[in-house]
Amino acid sequence: MRLEIRRSGKQEELSRACRSLRINVRQAALYLALTVSLAVGGWPSGRPGQKPTLPDLPHVALGNALPAARADIQKAYEAVMTHPQDASANGKLGMLLHAYNFLPDAEVCYRRALLLDASSSRWAYYLGVIKVDQRNCNEAVTMFRESLRLDPNYLPAQLRMGECLLVSNEWKEAGDLYEAIVQRHPDCAEAYYGLGRVRAAHKDFNGAVESFRKACQLFPQFAAAHFATARAYQRLGRTDQAKEELDLSKNSGGGPPEIEDPLLAEVEELYRDYNAYLKMGGKAQRRRGCLRGGAGDQSADPRSPYPAHLHLRATQPGNEGGRALPRCGAP
Repeated sequence: MRLEIRRSGKQEELSRACRSLRINVRQAALYLALTVSLAVGGWPSGRPGQKPTLPDLPHVALGNALPAARADIQKAYEAVMTHPQDASANGKLGMLLHAYNFLPDAEVCYRRALLLDASSSRWAYYLGVIKVDQRNCNEAVTMFRESLRLDPNYLPAQLRMGECLLVSNEWKEAGDLYEAIVQRHPDCAEAYYGLGRVRAAHKDFNGAVESFRKACQLFPQFAAAHFATARAYQRLGRTDQAKEELDLSKNSGGGPPEIEDPLLAEVEELYRDYNAYLKMGGKAQRRRGCLRGGAGDQSADPRSPYPAHLHLRATQPGNEGGRALPRCGAP
């Protein structure tokens, strides 16, 4: 890995394009190999006592980064150079790069960490989160599956995987996943909403209404769930109830409920800038139940203390109700 200062003009653009091409080719080859390995049963670990073959550390251009970011990343980089086979050091560097939106570089570090410590669900989960942010649900599902194989009960991974399955029209697997979630977490409005979407896709509109209404009962400000309920009522010819739910959708003004995500909260905590004090206030606000995403998404607010890519509310085209991916909430 080499830290470098960005140049200007055509020379900078050409250099950046070359780096991007090298990273993309390397990541594509690595992903193909890892996908094959996962398909035959688990993450590749090599022979006992054999060190895994790691992808090269990325070249990180820090010329436009915040001073705090440069210092933190430089320190983490030096730790990796001193201990290149240390999974925690590689992962910590990935988390810092993730926090400051160096996503392709963070991905490489997370892959190195996972290869070095195949028993940790954390690195597979972070890889899935990055793939969601890059709108690559196929690879995200692969990473979430691996994360859940290692930690089957981590709810944020279940919900993010469920959303990716819905976006990919994998209705059967999504339905089975949401059914399992509501059995274990009967107060999870997100899961009932996802289950309703599966039922609506199967044209079971009575079942969809049941699930959507349960989501709204658990979280009355859930605008997308009200809207989806209205759509289902329309398909059933119940126009008065459809209008009522549509009005609730317009007036509720809320996105999906916050999901506590301790792993991603650790990435958020690494982000430091001149809004650091606002960030501390934002954490307290979240604990009081303040919503982000949907109508209240702070990612479009320049005063937001968090970088936009960590909000992870990427509305997917074609989703009923303008559904957004569930994002993290601090513990």
